[in-house]
Amino acid sequence: MRSIGRSILAVIGGGFVCGIVVFAVEMVSSQVFPLPPGVDLTDPDAIRAAVADLPLGAFLFLLVAWFVGVFAGAWVAARLAPQSPFVHGMIVTGLVVASSLVNLATLPHPAWMWVAGPAVILASGWLGARLGGRGRAIPAPA
Repeated sequence: MRSIGRSILAVIGGGFVCGIVVFAVEMVSSQVFPLPPGVDLTDPDAIRAAVADLPLGAFLFLLVAWFVGVFAGAWVAARLAPQSPFVHGMIVTGLVVASSLVNLATLPHPAWMWVAGPAVILASGWLGARLGGRGRAIPAPA
């Protein structure tokens, strides 16, 4: 039972790290590619219109945010996992894929982002989970 709790904490920890890293990179992106002045952030239609007008660089920043964030989150989940580190890292990855699809469906993105986004997330999650689990001592069965 203790192992289940540690597994849950590993996934939550990985998700938390992923979210913080993605947020940090997106904050840099918002400084480089700010929304136009006067955009009402409480109006979903105004946000959609502003996102539709973002330059290519803003979407590339988003891919970087997803890559670095998911890598970090999957790595942390794999390191914290009591067993099956790769699986824990890929759970974090799967959760981010799901949330990115919601993001893609909610806000206007170029068509290529529907392919590039999930591909970048899956690749970075796989890499983070593999590297996070590498070199770990396997605990003795209890």
